[in-house]
Amino acid sequence: MTEEERTQAGRRLERQLQELDARRLDRINSSYRAERIFKAILLAFMLAGILTSIALGVLK
Repeated sequence: MTEEERTQAGRRLERQLQELDARRLDRINSSYRAERIFKAILLAFMLAGILTSIALGVLK
């Protein structure tokens, strides 16, 4: 293997590793986004429950 071939192989390997890192970061960001959406929905249900119980207590 010549020096040029080794350099090209090293560059290809570096590009592949960068692509893998980018994909991994995308998955991490997606799961973080999904977790935040889930927490927001959970918070909305909790607030709705609290407001409902307050409204029912006032109406009695």
